[in-house]
Amino acid sequence: MPINPVRFFRVLRQNGRWRTRAGIALIMIGPLYVLPSVLRAFLDGRWESWIGLLVSNVFASLVVGLLTNNYRFAAGVYLSATALECLIAFVGHQARLALWIGDLIPAVVAIYYAQQLYINMGD
Repeated sequence: MPINPVRFFRVLRQNGRWRTRAGIALIMIGPLYVLPSVLRAFLDGRWESWIGLLVSNVFASLVVGLLTNNYRFAAGVYLSATALECLIAFVGHQARLALWIGDLIPAVVAIYYAQQLYINMGD
């Protein structure tokens, strides 16, 4: 069933939480996604890029652990993102694709839990 854009934006306007969600996403996307991806893009050597692959998801996964107070879940997010990133790097021909997709997973999970935590603070 196709989404009716007029109805979708009307629902968003009635629910003022979309501004809050967008604001939190814009604040957190820089340090959790853009900064690690850009820093890792500057690593040129073969071993440096593999070390960057293992370390780049750590910060966003730690933020997930802090927000959820569940470090086992955060370790699962880290391991799954790193495994997907390694799989794309080994199988695929695009190392840059692995870089952007692998860093996106923990960042999106952290942003989601930050939004939920902020919106439910008053309840």
